[in-house]
Amino acid sequence: MKKLLFTLVFSFLFIFNAICITNYNSADQIPNPKKHSDSFISDPNDYLSVADETEINGLIREIRDEKGFEIAVVVVGSISQQEPLPFATDLINLWGVGKGDRGILLLVAVKDRNMAFATGYATEEFIPDLLTKKISEEEMLPYFKLNNYAKGIKSGVYTIRNILMNENIPEYAEELIDLSKKIKLWKLFAIIQPLF
Repeated sequence: MKKLLFTLVFSFLFIFNAICITNYNSADQIPNPKKHSDSFISDPNDYLSVADETEINGLIREIRDEKGFEIAVVVVGSISQQEPLPFATDLINLWGVGKGDRGILLLVAVKDRNMAFATGYATEEFIPDLLTKKISEEEMLPYFKLNNYAKGIKSGVYTIRNILMNENIPEYAEELIDLSKKIKLWKLFAIIQPLF
């Protein structure tokens, strides 16, 4: 009887602990990988294998060393159904990814079935919001729909790497970068125009 009771209590605590740990309510609850290692990936629930993390970290180091941009990847179970972009923006600011303006943070909340890219100001010239949306849709979501999060994340990071390195750029990338620049000019014109 004692053994059965112990097993039930242990099982309950294990399940309760797993549920609590996979739900994050604020950015400061997410473990910052830079505090404990040289990794760019925070994956507290182990959605990625060690081999996947090694490959992604290698890509991110290459981007940082060659182009001066820093990328952080965050994979969690849930952000408690919060909007992913403000959550990702809080994280990029909290951690200082890319010193604030040359950073990209990819947040994937698996159980929420949601994701977002937060980018620094200088990064937007090369990887604008329109482009991160298209990268999500074209390069990542097809793998996520198959529950292959590692492949989707690697595909997204490879695409960003290729754009920043000016290699094997997807056809849609240049068009969206040009469109983003035109939109910024129109916004600037709309702000300046009422002054005259």
